[in-house]
Formats: sequence, C-alpha cells, structure tokens
Amino acid sequence: MLRIPKDEREIEQIARGILLTLKIPVTDQVGSIEHLGKKYTPDMVIEENGSKIAIEIKRVSSKGDLVRATAQADAYATKYSETILILYDIKGIVEISKKQIKDLEKKKRTYVLIIKH
Repeated sequence: MLRIPKDEREIEQIARGILLTLKIPVTDQVGSIEHLGKKYTPDMVIEENGSKIAIEIKRVSSKGDLVRATAQADAYATKYSETILILYDIKGIVEISKKQIKDLEKKKRTYVLIIKH
C-alpha cells in the first residue's frame, strides 16, 4: 500500500482481492467461536482439501492491538487446522522474535506475517 490504510477493513479488502486473483477459495461468511468466555470471528477462512485455515488481519497502532491479535490467533488454533495472522504495523511497534514466531508455528500452527509501513 502506498499510504497508511484508514482501517482494517481496507487491508482485508486488498488481501481478499489478492487471494481471489490467485484463485484461492476464500470466504468471510464464517461463524464465531467461543474461547475463554469471548467470541471471536476470523476475517476470512480458506477451505482446501477438508482443512480450514483462519486468516486474521490486524492494523496495529498500539500494544493493545498486538495483544488482541495474539489472543484471537490462540482462539482460532482451537478450531482451525492453521491460522495466518497478518499484522500491518503502522507505527513500528511490533516486536516479535524469530523464536516466538517459530514457537507459534510449531505449537499452534499459527503463521505470522508482519508488514511494516
């Protein structure tokens, strides 16, 4: 993106367009899941070969956004075979070590993509 997106919805629309252009079947008509007393709904889901992959996109402008994003990824790991967590960092505050990312991949099948604007 050439400019900072105004909200998460704008990032989601661009991501959805990229996936559809690549002919990757994606839907945003998914139900919520409950985890530790809260309801979570992934932004998109890819269904392929009987597996469901949750996609969560966060426009990160505070540490709180990062905490919420990881909580959502934890929730999706309980239902989905894999989770893709896209963190669009607009203030340069996302600091996740390579070890943390590897742990998420190994233990929770959560793959993290950090985009710094």
